[in-house]
Amino acid sequence: MKKIFCLNKIFNVLIIIFCACLFSCDTLWNGDLKERLSLETQTKIHFYSNKEEDLQSGEKLYMTERSYRIGNTISAKDMPGYDDSEIVKWTSGYRLGGWKYYRWTSSKEEIADSSLITSMTVTADEVDLYAVWFAKYVVVYNYMTTDAAIYDDKSEVRYGEPGTMTDVNPPVIPGFENPVFSNATIADDGTTEITVTYDRKNITVLLDTSGGTVSDGANTGSNINVSGLYGSAFDKDIITVTPPSGLIFVGWSPALPDTFPAEDTTYTAVYKGQEFAIDYYDYNFGGTGKTFSGSMTSLPHVYETGTKLYIPSPVSGISSAENTVEFAGWYTDEAGTVPLDSDGSGYYIDVTTMGDVSLYAKWKAKYIYVDPTDSFNADDSNNGFSSATPLRTIAEAKKYLSQGAVLDSPIVKVLSEISDNNDLTELNGLTTDAYGNAILQRASNKTGNSLLRINGVLSLSDITIDGGLGYSAEDTPVVVSNVGELTLGSGAVIQNFNISNNSVKGLIDLSYGGSLSLNGADIKGNSIASGYSVYHSDSTSILNMSGATQIDVSTPVYLDSGCKITVTGELTNDSVAKVYSTVYTSSPQVLDDNTGGTLLQTNYNKFISAHDDYTIANDGRLYPAARLEIDFSNPDIKVYELGSLVNYTGSVNLSGSNSTVEFAVNDGIYDYITEPDVTGQKVIYVSIKDDSGNLKFINKVNIDGSTKKATLDLIHSASGSSDITNSGIYHGIIYTNATSSHGDIYFERVYFDILVLP
Repeated sequence: MKKIFCLNKIFNVLIIIFCACLFSCDTLWNGDLKERLSLETQTKIHFYSNKEEDLQSGEKLYMTERSYRIGNTISAKDMPGYDDSEIVKWTSGYRLGGWKYYRWTSSKEEIADSSLITSMTVTADEVDLYAVWFAKYVVVYNYMTTDAAIYDDKSEVRYGEPGTMTDVNPPVIPGFENPVFSNATIADDGTTEITVTYDRKNITVLLDTSGGTVSDGANTGSNINVSGLYGSAFDKDIITVTPPSGLIFVGWSPALPDTFPAEDTTYTAVYKGQEFAIDYYDYNFGGTGKTFSGSMTSLPHVYETGTKLYIPSPVSGISSAENTVEFAGWYTDEAGTVPLDSDGSGYYIDVTTMGDVSLYAKWKAKYIYVDPTDSFNADDSNNGFSSATPLRTIAEAKKYLSQGAVLDSPIVKVLSEISDNNDLTELNGLTTDAYGNAILQRASNKTGNSLLRINGVLSLSDITIDGGLGYSAEDTPVVVSNVGELTLGSGAVIQNFNISNNSVKGLIDLSYGGSLSLNGADIKGNSIASGYSVYHSDSTSILNMSGATQIDVSTPVYLDSGCKITVTGELTNDSVAKVYSTVYTSSPQVLDDNTGGTLLQTNYNKFISAHDDYTIANDGRLYPAARLEIDFSNPDIKVYELGSLVNYTGSVNLSGSNSTVEFAVNDGIYDYITEPDVTGQKVIYVSIKDDSGNLKFINKVNIDGSTKKATLDLIHSASGSSDITNSGIYHGIIYTNATSSHGDIYFERVYFDILVLP
């Protein structure tokens, strides 16, 4: 049971910190408030040996405490256990079974909850827990021997909460009757004992002569029954057989045992001279055997009882032009788990075999063909070794991969679009040891408009999606529909696609409003006529990136107007992707994050622009490269501080009484600023985002030519954005512009935080 308690206390603590920062005369608003609010705090949980009010006369109360981080969810394993060095000193004869809620530490108010704690969320309020002590009980197992009057026994010690029922649930053992036992209430003095009795089954063996006569010394007939306890001696030496006229007795099928088996069993006499049929199939992992795919030319169709018959290795009927298929053995079951008898000369039917025989060929292949949309007469009853006999589902293909029915470096060849969610889900983990590190490859004769079409929620990791070297594809590898949500995680690779069709938008088509998260995906070695890896043309679509994601720069990410990449976690590669924007000249937002700018600041430089003379800045926008992101290692580069805010206290008033501040351009910098407005005055730019990263204010502001100051109305002068209408913390940036004639100059950007008051 998960427990979540009131966060009033931590909320009050944070309010106090906030107010102290707000009214301190020397408060620094540039990140200092956030640092204070994010300080890690811990609280104590007190563990008692009992409730104080439940102590017996002379009984001692013990207590220990542990500190846990506020907000963390802890489980029972994070709390002191029965083997803890302190806990073992508290009592003898009992064992700690867990903890229950006792009371709030400060108020001593009791918590009404009688269940054992399995997990709880830590709050700022300290809490007391008390121990639940389990009493010992013994389980005795009695096993009947082959002498029905004698039982062997063994016992085990268990623990449980006094007053509750024992939880003995013994297994059924082959050859024994179902165990006889009864659970009981656990006594607190350790005297509870549960007895489990296993009686042996009385087994009947049927001896069938199929027309002859059999005798065990006491009974004679065409068939007789012999009975005894499971495991007791079966005297096979006294069994005699008289065969039908003209036949020679050679043995029993199966061979007679030395002891009575675990279940009733029939044994059939085998005679030399009888003929039975041999049928051949491909194996099928436990289902009905599949149609035999090899050549029948050298294979016998009958065998004679009492004679050892060798079965030759067959030749595959699959063309070597389509696949490499090798024979891997004969088996007597559909699943290919019980091999036919063999010796140095090969596989054989034994002299004691009786009745028609079905043999199942196991094959190992390089390729497994799958046709999800049934364009090539797909059926899971096919062998999957050619495009003419493809499987229907990825699940069936994985059976081949997991059961060793493939050669080294196997490939699942896809003949048509995969769109069924069950098939798509089965792709997860395909390229792992469990499936021979198989890859998913587009077949040369594939039909349909895409390889994978995502219409639901799908997460794929450890899978290599391959275009097929030398194939010229005419379709889109991956399409995410308007209701699709695709996550490509660690080990997800898209590679070797050669797409010559200019109408194919990219490797991944994100133009319908769906969601794509690249959380470690690797997209590499592709050649695409349109040029793009991800085609993101719908502003309602979502494109997230995190982790070890890496996209070859030869295939940029395409972003239409209003489209962007959201960084949702730290990116571990130095180079993640090249970005192409259809509106790159208008300084579009091509990168964003979900942390209010934190992830953007540390990861923006891992993306590069696909546009000459443009670069991606730390605010996630595309700007002319001459204005920013200059390599400071160049000794010819001059770096200037643009200026600073004046008459600024870290806060402005929403009502407008102090919403205006001044920005002073440093002496000597004014001449370098090259961008004028229509009146001829030089300008600076102001951009402000809220704490969630949403743009709330953007404008350019004239610089007074005589005072070198710009007056900023931070509340009321926004342009083309959502005005600031609510109080809270906002993050601002001031920057300017230089033409190519001043490409040897870099202006430091000015960052500031403001608190907007009601």
